[in-house]
Amino acid sequence: MLLFTEGCESVALGLLLPELEREWAASAFDKSMLISMVYLGVSIGSYMQSFSDNVGRSVFIKWNAILQLLFGILSAAAPSINLFIILRFVYGIGIGIVLPLSATYMSECTPG
Repeated sequence: MLLFTEGCESVALGLLLPELEREWAASAFDKSMLISMVYLGVSIGSYMQSFSDNVGRSVFIKWNAILQLLFGILSAAAPSINLFIILRFVYGIGIGIVLPLSATYMSECTPG
């Protein structure tokens, strides 16, 4: 589960880039911004997971699941490439939160 969301995002972006070029006439700059912003979001999200120490990891994981669901659906309905890039940035934050947090949570819940 740990690397599944990041790997799935990489494959989805790779499959999606030709369609974005055809559907929205996305330039090379637009496509590179999309990929860069997703992974910038992952970087920011991996920092934000430290706030889960105050709230609780299970609560943070549940809210993150809602964030990823909401922004995944919104990005599927995005009317423009610019809004799509912004929505995928926020989705990337969710990926960055869940990557280190899920491993920590699983190690706390698993008997030693």
